[in-house]
Amino acid sequence: MGVFEGIQEELIGAYEDFILSFTDESGERKYFEKIPELIEERKRSLRVDYNDLFSYLPTRELAKGLLVNPQKHIEAASQALSSIIKRYV
Repeated sequence: MGVFEGIQEELIGAYEDFILSFTDESGERKYFEKIPELIEERKRSLRVDYNDLFSYLPTRELAKGLLVNPQKHIEAASQALSSIIKRYV
């Protein structure tokens, strides 16, 4: 695995963690709880609030990186979501 692939894998893992772990003010796992709906309705995307990404300490640097290199981050987030969905199908 090259350096680029290693960095991309780290990004994917960080986005997976965010999707699975982020909780809102009421303690709800905001994005994880949308996974069954995505599967049931065969949706291919998940809207993520940038403020959530920035306010979640483990992904604050991801939020900053998203502004610098959006394509790389969107691709990693997409791969993370695909990986999560595959586990639940």
